[in-house]
Amino acid sequence: FTLQEVELLSEGFSNLIGQGSTNRVYKGILSDGMEVAVKKLKQDVAECSDVEASFRFQMELLSRVHHQHLANLVGICDEKQERMLLFQYAPNGTLFENLHTGDENLSWKQRMRIIVGAAYGLAYLHHLCNPPVIHGDLRSRNILLTEDFAAKITGLGRVPIAGSSELALVRKTGGYVDPEIVHRGVYSRAGDVFSFGVLLLEVLSGKQAFSEETGMLVEWAQQFLQSRDRMMDLVDKSMSNVCPMELYSVCELARLCTQRESSSRPSMRDVSDLL
Repeated sequence: FTLQEVELLSEGFSNLIGQGSTNRVYKGILSDGMEVAVKKLKQDVAECSDVEASFRFQMELLSRVHHQHLANLVGICDEKQERMLLFQYAPNGTLFENLHTGDENLSWKQRMRIIVGAAYGLAYLHHLCNPPVIHGDLRSRNILLTEDFAAKITGLGRVPIAGSSELALVRKTGGYVDPEIVHRGVYSRAGDVFSFGVLLLEVLSGKQAFSEETGMLVEWAQQFLQSRDRMMDLVDKSMSNVCPMELYSVCELARLCTQRESSSRPSMRDVSDLL
C-alpha cells in the first residue's frame, strides 16, 4: 500500500484502537469492505536501528506464515519514513480484555473454541513452518477474537531467531515464561507449550497469569490440578455451562504443558490432537 492509500482507508489515522510503546493501531476499511487494523510505528522510534530491524524481520516472517488462527498480514506500507503493517481486524478485541476487563462473561463453549483455535495456530507455527516459528510472547493480550470468537494469534515476529530454528531471545512476560529456560536467556518450542499451559489456566480460572491475589497463576493452580475432586474449584465462577469431562481433560492438559522439565511436556501437535 502507498502512504496515500493507507491515509485514505484509515480516514487520516483518525480511529485509534490501541497503542504500545513503539506503535499505534488504527482501524481502517479497504475498498472491498474488509476491516483492517493498521499498526503504525511511532515516528520517534521508526528511525531507531533496532526498531527498524525488528520491523523488517516481522514483515518478512508474517509474509510467509498463513493460517486461519493467525492474525494474517493483509499488506504493508514502507514509504517516507513511515512503517506500517496491515492486519485483519478482530472486532471482539483481545482474550485478555474479554477475560479481565469486559462486562460480558465468556461461556465454556466460547472459551473452548478460543483455546482450540490457539492450539491449532501454534501447532502450525511449530510443526508446519520451515523453519519452525517460535512465538516467544504467547499471552492473552496476543490472542485476538473474531466476531464469532475464533482465536487469532498476534505478536509474531517480535522475537528474533537466535542461531537456530529452535531458539529465540526470551521476552520476560510475567507469568507466562518457562522457568526452566528463563535463566538461559533463550526460548524454545517447549517454552511456547509452557505459555500455552498458563493460557489454559487463565481461561479456566478467569485469573491473570500474575496478580497480587494469586501471585504466579501456574503455581497457585497446582493445588487444584492434582485430583479431579478439586478441579472444579479452579473454574471461573462466572462461566456458564461447564462440561465436567471436558474440564478434567483440559486441566490435565494444562498440568502436562506446565511441567517444570521441558522434555516432559507434550508438543503442540499432541496438544491440538488432544483438544
